[in-house]
Amino acid sequence: MNELKKQNPGYNRLVIKAGTYPKQDKDVPAIGYMTHIVVDCNLPEDVVYKMTKAMATNVGDMAAVVKPITGLTAKDMAVDIGVPFHKGAAKYYKEVGAM
Repeated sequence: MNELKKQNPGYNRLVIKAGTYPKQDKDVPAIGYMTHIVVDCNLPEDVVYKMTKAMATNVGDMAAVVKPITGLTAKDMAVDIGVPFHKGAAKYYKEVGAM
């Protein structure tokens, strides 16, 4: 895992919980990747701030569609994977103490 993280800091160990997918009756160890939304640097700060806040405060609604993100937090979303944060996203993450 350490070697993978050297190649890309976004890699991490995870467990796909039993029942996540149909007919999956056991936990499955896996290597996951942090997913981030990429936006144009010129997108206004307030737009990206509102997008980030909307996603972070509505994880439950999103998890109804994408079950594996259940329990996602702003701190999880603010993990540095080597790509600079947009000023709007950074503002939100700092505001909630996630970075």
